[in-house]
Amino acid sequence: MNHYQEELEALDESIRRFFELDMQVQKQRDAVGVHFHTLNTLVFGGRKPSCSPPKPPSFTVGLDVPMRQLKLKLLQDQVGVSVINVTGLGGSGKTTLAKMLCQDDQIKGKFKDKIFFLTFGKMPKLNKIVQNLFQHSGYQVPGLQSNDDTLNQLEHFLKQIGSSPVLLILDDVWPGSESFVEKFVFQISGYKILVTSRFTIGRFGPPYVLKPLAYNDAIKLFRHSASLNQSSSYVPNNVLEKVLMASQNMFLKLHSQVLMASQNMFLKLLETVTVVNGMKT
Repeated sequence: MNHYQEELEALDESIRRFFELDMQVQKQRDAVGVHFHTLNTLVFGGRKPSCSPPKPPSFTVGLDVPMRQLKLKLLQDQVGVSVINVTGLGGSGKTTLAKMLCQDDQIKGKFKDKIFFLTFGKMPKLNKIVQNLFQHSGYQVPGLQSNDDTLNQLEHFLKQIGSSPVLLILDDVWPGSESFVEKFVFQISGYKILVTSRFTIGRFGPPYVLKPLAYNDAIKLFRHSASLNQSSSYVPNNVLEKVLMASQNMFLKLHSQVLMASQNMFLKLLETVTVVNGMKT
């Protein structure tokens, strides 16, 4: 019993040291962020590419079929605005899929430099989003007097840049923001909006539901993210299967988000599962 007590105390101390270090890193990161903002303001007049599509992860699995199907929807010519709602579990790959679409050659060929990536989050601010769109495109930011004025300026902006079709990504929309999404809907030819959310926004028609990973893809992702493909750290699939089952298949819900797991962390998990389930490895 004393042996386990000592291990628990050592683990508690490790966790305490980790969070102390994490707080120090966070303070340094905040300080760097302030300096970068000041430098950005002085050199670039505060302009930053906040609406540019981020690069997708270098390693993805299980997204080939959704990629093809959504590309067809985005490349289809249509009169007026078209809204596509991509929904699925948290971590199922919605944001990654949106990033991949933005970097696709055919998509870039159609929409050119008129691809805007906006992350909504829990509390989106319309005036800030519109200001970022103007800054990103090199336009002078107008004075926004009210919500109605902001919407009028947004519509004018989208029509002004509409020499080629426009693709607007509204990423990570939370419940309660459905009406906020509607503010971006204008009847402009060739205008496409792709919305990612964990819930269905029914007013835009049937959603595109992103399914959890298939078993084989989950194994590939887990191996890659935990660096288990190297010969020195190879773990048989049957052992991974037991770990997946023991953790209630949580990895099956993951697509290409990065798992913050090292080989040592994996071995600790495997050791815990072995003790709890009486596994023989």
